[in-house]
Amino acid sequence: MKNKSAYEYAIFLLGKFSYTEKALIEKLNSKNFTEKEIYKTIKTLKEHKYINDNEYAYRFVEKMIDKCFGKNYILLRLKEKGIQEQTAEKTFNLLLKEKHLTEYDIALKIIKKKSNYKPEKVVRLIKSRGFSQEVIDRIVYKFFNH
Repeated sequence: MKNKSAYEYAIFLLGKFSYTEKALIEKLNSKNFTEKEIYKTIKTLKEHKYINDNEYAYRFVEKMIDKCFGKNYILLRLKEKGIQEQTAEKTFNLLLKEKHLTEYDIALKIIKKKSNYKPEKVVRLIKSRGFSQEVIDRIVYKFFNH
């Protein structure tokens, strides 16, 4: 990577993985490119649609829903990646609507896969995957209050 411009390095990185604007700026900063080089690079990448935080958020949320993660976990991860909270929330709700799901439906998939687990373990699992207390309470009431 010696003697590469910030733009060339960014293209190299984007050839391997998708990045949010924030993550790409952090990578470029770590290679000691100047603020001016970074700003110019990010601007050019956006103009060419090589980076788009909305598209990144959409793909990320879709992947996390498919892996049975809850809203709180997904929103936290997106925030860490530099996605604005409003964008993350909007994207999450859009994907639920497109997939005709609720957060409760996603949690039910976990229950079906882990039906042999003890109730306490299922609750811990669902909680650790970022589901709301309301969803957890509904699961407990439906499956473990006999």
